[in-house]
Amino acid sequence: MQTRLCKEDQEPMLKQEFSFEDTLMYQDEEDYRTFVKVENEEYIKEMLVSESRPQAPPIPRQRWRDNAVVTIERQPEYDRVFQAKHTGEAGVIIDPYNPQHYCAMCEKTFSHQAKFRRHVRMSHSLYVKYFKYPHATIDPNNPQNYCAKCGRSYPDSYFHVHLRKQHGLHVKKPKSTDATSKPYARQNHRGSQKKRNAKYFAHPYAIINPNHPQNYCSKCGKTYHKQYFRKHLRIIHGLQDKDFKPRLATSKPRVPRNHHDSQNDSMAKRSKHPQADTNLLKPLQYCAECDHTYPTISSFRVHLKRAHSIKTPLVKYPNAEIDIFHLDNYCAKCDKKYEGARLFLNHLQDSHMSTLYNIRSSVDVSKKRDPAYYCPKCDRYYTEEIFKQHFTKHRRMSKFVNINPDAEIDLNSPDFYCSKCERHFSNQPTFGRHVTFEHGLGHEWNLAKKQRQIKFPNAQIDFFNPHGYCAKCDKKLLGRDGLWAHTVTVHALYPPSVGGKSLKLGACNLRNGKELTPLFR
Repeated sequence: MQTRLCKEDQEPMLKQEFSFEDTLMYQDEEDYRTFVKVENEEYIKEMLVSESRPQAPPIPRQRWRDNAVVTIERQPEYDRVFQAKHTGEAGVIIDPYNPQHYCAMCEKTFSHQAKFRRHVRMSHSLYVKYFKYPHATIDPNNPQNYCAKCGRSYPDSYFHVHLRKQHGLHVKKPKSTDATSKPYARQNHRGSQKKRNAKYFAHPYAIINPNHPQNYCSKCGKTYHKQYFRKHLRIIHGLQDKDFKPRLATSKPRVPRNHHDSQNDSMAKRSKHPQADTNLLKPLQYCAECDHTYPTISSFRVHLKRAHSIKTPLVKYPNAEIDIFHLDNYCAKCDKKYEGARLFLNHLQDSHMSTLYNIRSSVDVSKKRDPAYYCPKCDRYYTEEIFKQHFTKHRRMSKFVNINPDAEIDLNSPDFYCSKCERHFSNQPTFGRHVTFEHGLGHEWNLAKKQRQIKFPNAQIDFFNPHGYCAKCDKKLLGRDGLWAHTVTVHALYPPSVGGKSLKLGACNLRNGKELTPLFR
């Protein structure tokens, strides 16, 4: 029998919702035949109060439906009445909170609570929300947000949600009585930010001066940058535009810019003296472009970085000369070494660009390309990416000296010896990098590396083998075309022409009618 019924809970302190589904089914356990479908709610209530049920089911009114179950929601007590196996016996009550884990319908005791609840759920279709203290009374206005049935406390924002979803208590959430958060925080949908900002003010009752000359916020006790001060007052303290005094116009109206203008042109238009030089080393921290003197060196550097996009490191030796091709990547002005040539070059471009102009040649750079990418050794100008590669190449080539420029390098040397530089290397990868980057033999080094992996280097290759067999590598390839492509790329051998016709591979046409010749010896 899988019919579930419930007694009405009597708790005078709480107002519970007593809800039924539309259908109630009775089912005979002997022949599994559905008797009737009842939709009269008054009849079900009378039956629950009397704790008994008629032996004969009522007359059906509508069509029958199998496997329908009565569910009674949000009941603080979970007593269920089940019909016994025989219709003549009285109803049996299953207590899901029985301390002995006893099932009255099956007359069976279980060893563990989990097994008992699983039996009730699987065998009798009794789905119950188990609470720690099921008969306790809940106080929805508890100041600690404590749930007596669950035996735990919840946060303010979730306590009433828990009561509504788990226990069926619809209680209106009280309005916040926190009066300190209203006049100081911005009244918007971000409640968490409003609460956080109002809580951590250093002086919550201070009066803010939105036109403070030092951009000082009296509530927070902090000084802000002039570009952020007004934004801080709007977002954190909720000030409006009418609270600020209008700023005086100190510059000319902006001229519509062309899309070809650069950022430097826009900076020059806003400066008082666009042609003046900004000297980073003057003792008075004077900006010639803006015609303004700053009190400290730190404020002067901040101004140069934000207004003119100039990074100004702490220069220890301003009169020192910088060697842009120094082997140790050493900056004489900053007295600092850098790990790589790229980092050293970026430091020179960002920090000492005016110094680099003086170090480079005396050519009139105004008639040339960008002077920031000029190589004084080659007397040429480059783009930004090519100049970085070119600069790094100069740095690498300066470390080695070609003592014998006409000597031939043995790429298969067992001692990893470079005959041009007369230098030994520790291992094969280091020797390969030296040959590739210093002497430009990258392609030859790759071919030599492939030939060192050949099993039979002295074997002869049959270019017309129908199976595409390579005798040097002892492997089969995809036909004759695959064999010819393999011999060109791996062994640097070009097959002859066939009957005066050109081959399918373009690389093979270079040596038609000639003997097989390796690319290098």
